[in-house]
Amino acid sequence: MSFTSTATLAGARTCGTAPADGATWLTADGVNPWASPGGDYDSAHPVAGVKGGILDPDLHDRFFSWDITALLKDPATRAALQNCGALLKIDETPPPASGTPRAPFTSAYDPGYPSSHWPTLQYTLAPVLDGVAIAGGAVSFAINGLIPGTANLVERSLDLAAADWTPVASFVAAGASTNWSEPLLPGGSQAFYRLRGPE
Repeated sequence: MSFTSTATLAGARTCGTAPADGATWLTADGVNPWASPGGDYDSAHPVAGVKGGILDPDLHDRFFSWDITALLKDPATRAALQNCGALLKIDETPPPASGTPRAPFTSAYDPGYPSSHWPTLQYTLAPVLDGVAIAGGAVSFAINGLIPGTANLVERSLDLAAADWTPVASFVAAGASTNWSEPLLPGGSQAFYRLRGPE
């Protein structure tokens, strides 16, 4: 058998509640049943999990990870994620002939587990161009959300839909914010700018 994992938007039953303390396979809080056993969720926005390497050959345990960037970029799914959270599920292949599928998520903030087995949350701040100003024959931006010590690239294009943008400046962030400017293009041409941070 094999397992795949998915992170997806949790169903409306979880909004405004704290089901985790009493949630079971059949109920959201130990009393009120899920609409479907295992938990209510929005299957239209799945995020496939990445299976890590085996940690202990005797236990055959491993980490799964989920990159939910796609859910955060879309305003509707970001709002649903912030309001209702996400549901993590494991799909057993092939499904068991009887009983419920195994869902062996065993990570926990528990002294009984070594700290290396605790769940973790990693996030990356996306730098943004902000505070656009045109004065003295130059265009300038305030750049916020930088990660100190990382390389960043400012690109320009005359066409917002262009596939290739022109690099115009690169810098290593000394702090979380900075200012950047360049002379206006001759002829008063309209230009678009974007910032590429660490990838």
